[in-house]
Amino acid sequence: MLTVTWDGGGDGVNWTDPLNWSTDSLPGPADDVVIGAANVIHASGNHTILNLTSGGDLSITGGSITVTTGASSVAGTLTINAGTLQANGATATFAANGSVSLTHAGLFALGGGQLDLSNATSYAQGTFTTSTVRADGAASIVDLSGVTSITGTTGAINIGALAGGSINLSSVTTLTARDTNVSADGAGSTVELSSLATWNDATLLSSLNVANGGDVQVPSLTSFERGTISVMNMTAAFPVITDFDAGSLFVAGAGSSLTMAGLTSYDQNFLSTATFQANGIGSTLDLTALTSITNSTTNAIDINALAGGTVALGGLTTLTSRDTDVTADGSGSVVDLSLLASWNDATTLSSLNVANGGDVQVPILTSFERGTISVTNMTAAFPVITDLDAGSMVVTGAGSSLTMAGLTSYDQSFPGTALFQANGIGSKLDLTALTSITNSTPNALDINALAGGEVELDGLITLTARDTDVRADGSGSVVDLSLLAIWNDATTLSSLTVANGGDVQVPILTSFERGTINVTNMTAAFPVITDLDAGSMVVTGAGSSLTMTGLTSYDQSFPGTALFQANGIGSKLDLTALTSITNSTPNALDINALAGGEVELDGLTTLTARDTDVNADGSGSVVDLSLLPMWVDATALSSLTVANGGNVQVPILTNFERGRINVTNMTAAFPVITDFDAGSLFVTGAGSSLTMAGLTTYDQSISGTATFQASGAGSKLDLTALTSITNSTPNALDINALAGGEVDLDGLATLTARDVDLTADNGGSVTLTSLATWTDTAGLSSALVSNSGNIDLGLASLALEGVALRPQSSGTIDGGTLQLDAGSQLNGNGGTVNANVSNLVGSVALGANTADPGEVSIVGDFAQSAGGTFAVNIDGPTAGADYDQLVVQGTVSLDGPLTIARNYTPAIGETWTIIDNDGADPVVGTFELSPEGDIYTVGGLPFQLSYVGGDGNDVTLTRVENVVVGRHIFYNQSKFDGFSPDPDAADDNAIAPDKVPLFPGGGPAMFANITSYSRGINGIMVDLSGPHGAISAGDFTFVMSNQTGANNTPSTWVAAPAPTSVTVRSGAGYRSADRIEIVWAAGAVSNRWLQILSQGNDAAGGNNTNTGLPASDIFYFGNRIGDTGTGSPTLAITSALDEIAARNNAGFGASITNVFDFDRSGLVNATDQIVARNNGGTLTKISITNPPAAPLPATGDGSAIGWSLALDSGTEAAHEAAPATVDSRLSAGGESIDDKANAGSLPMSAVVEVADALFAADSDGESIEWLLGDDEALLDDLV
Repeated sequence: MLTVTWDGGGDGVNWTDPLNWSTDSLPGPADDVVIGAANVIHASGNHTILNLTSGGDLSITGGSITVTTGASSVAGTLTINAGTLQANGATATFAANGSVSLTHAGLFALGGGQLDLSNATSYAQGTFTTSTVRADGAASIVDLSGVTSITGTTGAINIGALAGGSINLSSVTTLTARDTNVSADGAGSTVELSSLATWNDATLLSSLNVANGGDVQVPSLTSFERGTISVMNMTAAFPVITDFDAGSLFVAGAGSSLTMAGLTSYDQNFLSTATFQANGIGSTLDLTALTSITNSTTNAIDINALAGGTVALGGLTTLTSRDTDVTADGSGSVVDLSLLASWNDATTLSSLNVANGGDVQVPILTSFERGTISVTNMTAAFPVITDLDAGSMVVTGAGSSLTMAGLTSYDQSFPGTALFQANGIGSKLDLTALTSITNSTPNALDINALAGGEVELDGLITLTARDTDVRADGSGSVVDLSLLAIWNDATTLSSLTVANGGDVQVPILTSFERGTINVTNMTAAFPVITDLDAGSMVVTGAGSSLTMTGLTSYDQSFPGTALFQANGIGSKLDLTALTSITNSTPNALDINALAGGEVELDGLTTLTARDTDVNADGSGSVVDLSLLPMWVDATALSSLTVANGGNVQVPILTNFERGRINVTNMTAAFPVITDFDAGSLFVTGAGSSLTMAGLTTYDQSISGTATFQASGAGSKLDLTALTSITNSTPNALDINALAGGEVDLDGLATLTARDVDLTADNGGSVTLTSLATWTDTAGLSSALVSNSGNIDLGLASLALEGVALRPQSSGTIDGGTLQLDAGSQLNGNGGTVNANVSNLVGSVALGANTADPGEVSIVGDFAQSAGGTFAVNIDGPTAGADYDQLVVQGTVSLDGPLTIARNYTPAIGETWTIIDNDGADPVVGTFELSPEGDIYTVGGLPFQLSYVGGDGNDVTLTRVENVVVGRHIFYNQSKFDGFSPDPDAADDNAIAPDKVPLFPGGGPAMFANITSYSRGINGIMVDLSGPHGAISAGDFTFVMSNQTGANNTPSTWVAAPAPTSVTVRSGAGYRSADRIEIVWAAGAVSNRWLQILSQGNDAAGGNNTNTGLPASDIFYFGNRIGDTGTGSPTLAITSALDEIAARNNAGFGASITNVFDFDRSGLVNATDQIVARNNGGTLTKISITNPPAAPLPATGDGSAIGWSLALDSGTEAAHEAAPATVDSRLSAGGESIDDKANAGSLPMSAVVEVADALFAADSDGESIEWLLGDDEALLDDLV
């Protein structure tokens, strides 16, 4: 033995630093340890020493210190936080003489060792850890007598006195720490909690445990809520505890007992399952003082007497707790409830269970609503229970029985499924006293006799409960309903089931409406049942049968689907007595013969039920309808199905309107059916076929979609006898050949039905080689081929009205000449039409739908007439995938409009071949008003059309640079734009259709280049195709002529007045180009020529890039107010002749081209005369750059055009006669003015001179009439 002292030569603090000790090594088991006044910390490691004397503070913050011999002491403060202190040995003592702090402290007195920590005043649990205080062994003591509180919310503490040890916690008055477990195990073992009055853990984890003579002393403890008390192999009592709500009590061991004399009421008010249990021969849990047990949602309590134990609840009068399960299991096991008269759980979770000789004593219990009584391996009776409404009874085990002699009526009044059951040979549930069973929505009741069990209900005369399922399953199993005459469930949920030799005895039952009868693996008959309306019958198992000889009529009168079925080789549902089946909306009936089963309906003559599906599936499966002549469903929901060798026998059935016939994996024929209007036919499976030899006409006469379909390699729907298909709005018919199937309609000549869709996909084929007419006025029909599918329309010419041809990927449509009439289309992508295609008044819009791109080949000629349309989508550079392309292996003839859409921004110069014309033959014709080089603006981009693109004869579109595609003059603020000065869409109505621009190099100007509008040139439109910036007046150059004489050099002209507005109307121009409106003030540009230069990226345009034009665009318009076009080849003249012409052509309703309506008011009146009078003069007809020879006035100056447009008739003859008309109005006889002028006898200058004289300003205000009358000699010179 060595004394080791503390010298602090190391860090001066830590026990585990060897240099702090006199030996420069840690003290060991053979060492006395002496520490002076130093304060030492023990943080890690487990160290055993003989004893310890410390004059300073000692902190154990980790690891452990164990003293084994003699007295140890600490004079300073002892702190234990997450560390352990042990006194292990008969002479080992440890005294803390200073203050003590305990947190998650492990305290162990072992083998007679003692810990004196009486100076500690509190103990704190750790966080999410378990602490231990233990005294183990005789004379072992842990003295915590100064501790008044033990606290903690997330940790746990185990306090245990074992083998005669003792723990003193005598000052603790309140214990609220969670998961505190106090145990005293062994004679002389004590835990003293003599001051403890309240111990309430917020959880269910705390416990008080005494065993084998141990003692937990709690003489003051009255409240121990949510705790557990366990007593093992001893007798114990806690007489002062009065509040034990939500707690559990366990007694275990033969002869053990626990008495709770102070406990008079109990409430299971915590979310969990509490337990009261006595387990062992002679063990007793004495709760005789308890009078009331309650609880609430969602709590539970189990009361168990096991293996000869007794739970004494002889004082209990009130039991209203939910989910209370009382069990007595084992010989001598007893739960005494002898004063309990009523036990009604608001749920269906409570139960009374006796098993193996156990006994639950309830001698005065009359009401146990919603409870379950179970009896296992024994006999029991509860004769005084008269009310078990919504409850269950279960008997299990051979020879077991339950007798309920007091139960005369039963109401399943609670949601859920109740159960009456006897399971086991000779087991019996005796309910002979029961006369009435009722219930209500949504409750259910199962009554089961299983494995030789018997449910005796032979006194039952009333059964009106919904969803009641009665089942007898197994040899000797019996449900006795021998007095039941009527069983009518208001729903279709009730059932009667016999299986494997079971028997439901119903000798007088005649009515079982809406019920289901199930027979499985046995033979059964219910001969007295005459009314099974809306019910079902199901036979299952080889050789099984059900015979219903009393059933002669059946009405499926309830919403839902009823079922007649025989399933299994040789199984049979014998309904030979049944002659009539009816029903009504929205009810249905399935009749199935499966896997060799047979449904015998060979007496049935009337079948008018809606939605009746008859199915024979499997070799040997038969539904016999041999006397049925007509099967007419007012809906289109009924069906006849044969599959895999099944047979529906209908040898005299001629009429099956609105029905559906399905043939799967077999061959079938129904030759006598002649009326199948509005029906559907389906053939499915390789090599399967259906032949309808008697069907010659078909009318799809009911709303919805009917279907003719063959699906599967070599499958065939043979309709060659069919010559005509018709229908009406809003009906439809789909004819499908799929996956190698064939629909043969070779005899069909007329197809006038609406919305008929032919589909041939994946090698399928539809044959219509005799078809002469296919008309759908609704425009909903189609012929779709894909994936090597083929539709053969014969070799003749076939006019298609309202039909879309849709050749998709590798599909083919064969024909002679296919003519697209009104409403017809050619769509598709990747398919081929082996025929000539004539688009008369239909449309070509390729793609799976009109918005998608596609490529289609025509092996034949393609012709589009004026009434047809051709639509193109451009979404990218690849034909078919990105844009529409028609490939024609024949001639191409074009007319009618072309429309273009795009979702793609191409580069300039990119080209698309929209019609790939094979060979060298040229395209004949053009699209409507669309010559070679025409520009289409699509989504703001210009595309140029060519008929000589590709390899020289293809139709192509090319993205080009910006270009001006329209130049117009319009009469702003005229009658034709509503007299509005503002630029808007109404201005399009004011465009002068008889006026065209003059271009440089275009030869001398004509009257068609000059307006006579009284407001001058006040409106110009430029249609610009292509993307551009914000357009303003700065993107144009405007100059006007500065004299009336000849001046063909615009560079010498003067700047025109600035326009009052420049407005862009997107997409409003020629073929969707942007329309730029340029407006001047009235008279700002009048009696002059105006040059409009749209600036481009060249010198003339000042290298303008805003317009996007690569080069500037120049054109001219002139204005000569009041001119009717009677001038010379070189002059536009306004003279007296124009005033006279306006006077002589006065009237209403003047068109925009009327040459006499100078103010474009829609009227020719005195205002127009005044306009001519006040604007006398001339305008030189310019010729910009190398003009050709001037034409004669009557043929080349455009006057005839102007005059003819002003005439009423507007005919070609009138146009040609215009000059003569003018002459006749101005001459008195003889040669016309033009004749004289052209012959040289009268110079045109003289005409001008006279006109000028007549139009000279008259200072006296004389009228033209007066001037003419006063100078007749002058007029005579003219004539």
